[in-house]
Amino acid sequence: MVRVTVDRETAQAIRTTNEIVQVFDDQGECLGYMMPPLSKEERAIIRERLESDGPWYTTEEVMAHLPSLESK
Repeated sequence: MVRVTVDRETAQAIRTTNEIVQVFDDQGECLGYMMPPLSKEERAIIRERLESDGPWYTTEEVMAHLPSLESK
């Protein structure tokens, strides 16, 4: 893993947003995106859903079902 250190001002801007952060170099080229950390509530919801008995659907099943929603 590569470690990049940002200045205090940049770190504060990243910490205080709830949005995706686009990271650019000094030439204006997008280097990537940073997702904000999940809140405790979001982690609890994910944990609860993962531990549920379902129903669970594959990507193929979901994609096959989507066209039927458009006709309604």
